[in-house]
Amino acid sequence: MKPSFKKTKFCFFSFFVFGEIFENFVEAFSEKFEAFTESRSWAIDPPILFQREDSDEDEEEGPFIIGGELKIFDALKGNVDIRSYHDVKSIIDFLTDESFRYSAEIEFTLDGEDIGDISSGVVSELLSDVLLGEWRKQLKLPES
Repeated sequence: MKPSFKKTKFCFFSFFVFGEIFENFVEAFSEKFEAFTESRSWAIDPPILFQREDSDEDEEEGPFIIGGELKIFDALKGNVDIRSYHDVKSIIDFLTDESFRYSAEIEFTLDGEDIGDISSGVVSELLSDVLLGEWRKQLKLPES
């Protein structure tokens, strides 16, 4: 009989900034995000930041998109990882401050599924109670 090895699976925690994005926002946000990612150790890799112009063939210029992505350990079926929790929580905390500062709306996905948002510094119940709350409960962490 062959031994069974549990495969480590990963998922992607992503965010996207919506609304009017001004050029000075992109530069300031990118600098702060880079400093933030360098300020701590990450469970797998630091999050990446991406920027692109989103335009259709018929349009000369479309909306500018800025967002980021973090590879985390998959927390499905009770395989929770405290390091991934702290990585996600630190990104949410950082983005809450930036959302408030710039009155921005930031939406989050986990493997492409919507999991909540932050609007002008206010974290949605779906993000705070469902995602982070359930994660805290599984890890037996106190409310933060």
